[in-house]
Amino acid sequence: MAAEVKDRRSQYRCTKDVGIHCTSLNGNENQLVLIRNYSSRGIYFESNRKIPPGNTIVLRTLGAADFLDNETVFNVPSFSISNSDAEVCTLFRSHVLAKVQRSVRLEGNTISPRYGMGSEIQILSDF
Repeated sequence: MAAEVKDRRSQYRCTKDVGIHCTSLNGNENQLVLIRNYSSRGIYFESNRKIPPGNTIVLRTLGAADFLDNETVFNVPSFSISNSDAEVCTLFRSHVLAKVQRSVRLEGNTISPRYGMGSEIQILSDF
C-alpha cells in the first residue's frame, strides 16, 4: 500500500500523478495541472501558473478527446486504479470544486516556473 501516506494530516492521501483540467470558477481560463496527491478533503497539484489562495477552482478529468486532439497531453498521466492502490485512491472523482489554500513557487526550474498548490475540497461529484 505504498500509495497511502499518513503524516500529521488527519486524512490518508493517495499519492498518484494525474493530469487534470483546472478552471477558475470566476473565469474561463483552462489549464492542465498535475495532481500529485489527494484525500477526501484536499488536493495538492502543480501548475505552470500560480493560482492565488482564496480562489475557487473546478478540476475536471481529461477526456478521450484531450488525448486525440492535443499533443501536449500525451505526457500527462490519466487516472487509473489498480488492485495494489490504497482504498483512499477510490475517492477520486471526475469533477471537483475546491478552494486554493496555499500556493508556493517550487524550487528548481528558473526558466519555466512551477507552482505547488494545496486546495480544500468543497464539493465532490457523484461520479
